[in-house]
Amino acid sequence: MNFFGRKSVSSALEVSLTVAWYFCIALMIGALCSCIALGAMSHRSSFTFILKSDLVRIKLPAQAIKSPHFLVGYLALAFVKFGFALAIIYQLKRIFRTLRLGQIFKDENARRVRAIGLLTLGGAIVNSLLSFFIGSLVVGDLNIVGVTIEPSLHWNPEGLFTGLVLIVLAEIFRHGTALQAEQDLTV
Repeated sequence: MNFFGRKSVSSALEVSLTVAWYFCIALMIGALCSCIALGAMSHRSSFTFILKSDLVRIKLPAQAIKSPHFLVGYLALAFVKFGFALAIIYQLKRIFRTLRLGQIFKDENARRVRAIGLLTLGGAIVNSLLSFFIGSLVVGDLNIVGVTIEPSLHWNPEGLFTGLVLIVLAEIFRHGTALQAEQDLTV
């Protein structure tokens, strides 16, 4: 099995990432369309929002959520998540392109792995803060008798950990690139 070069695993992964790139763009368009559809349907008195989690399922009539923050917040959060995903996919596509060309230890690949780590770390932080901010706006607009609703700040430990690991791996990759360049000069 060939991992690098043409007709290799790297080449197949580059194609898969291109498909993921366009799929992510389609999801962004879908999020926009769903916000438009929800906005149009929320004015109907018979429309019900259903919020699901692992523990509960809550049905809210359209009158319970008369917040423009709800739809705008949902759309903003979706676009931020997909934006970070697109940036990461772009960097991965560029890495696998150089691997397909047989250029494994390149300084630009180390920079791209570092960028992916920073994007992952930043995405986890921005997503948590933006979710809390939007939640704060939406909670102020909710009026349900007998129910206390509070926004919660939830940090994404997986995203934070993954981002830090990728930044460390980028430094290891950068060091390997320097060693490769030094070896190429001595041979």
